[in-house]
Amino acid sequence: MTALNISEAQNRHHRDVNAERGLAGLIDVVTGSFQNVPYDDGHFDVVWSQEAFCHSPDRARTVTEAVRVLKPGGALVFTDLMAADGVPAKTLEAVVSRLRTNELATPEFYLRSLAASGMARIEFDDLSEQMGHHYERLIEEVRAHEQELRAVISPDYLTALLTSLTLWVDAADRGQLRWGIFHCRRS
Repeated sequence: MTALNISEAQNRHHRDVNAERGLAGLIDVVTGSFQNVPYDDGHFDVVWSQEAFCHSPDRARTVTEAVRVLKPGGALVFTDLMAADGVPAKTLEAVVSRLRTNELATPEFYLRSLAASGMARIEFDDLSEQMGHHYERLIEEVRAHEQELRAVISPDYLTALLTSLTLWVDAADRGQLRWGIFHCRRS
């Protein structure tokens, strides 16, 4: 198994946790970008990502790279935070600012990009109805551990986080956001 992440600090932590749990020989932790995956064409049987593509400045390139490193018949499975089709980027500007991105992709964007990249049997399981509840639970957890968190992160960051999470709940409740699982196979 290979784990790819652009942050060497997070990768060091990942390697340490793997070693503590006896997994060091099973997971190769690699520092690199999903926009330029450091592997040959057709290297992997499966490419899997969870809520990472939304951080890409070039999501079309990210999809192309994910497909490129798949073997023929290989599976691409990913989840991502998305805007609902037809929702203008301006509408979600405040919501996505914490992600340090200007806009989110949409389900339609991914469906088109995957098809254009040669993927087959493209499916999207729309689980968007769970988003509002998910972010409400995050708010509850942050508030439940607020004193502990204040000891390790700045009060300003904590306030900004709670404000941002509230915006996510509101946008989800208004149907402006989407979340789900894409799965497809390389032809």
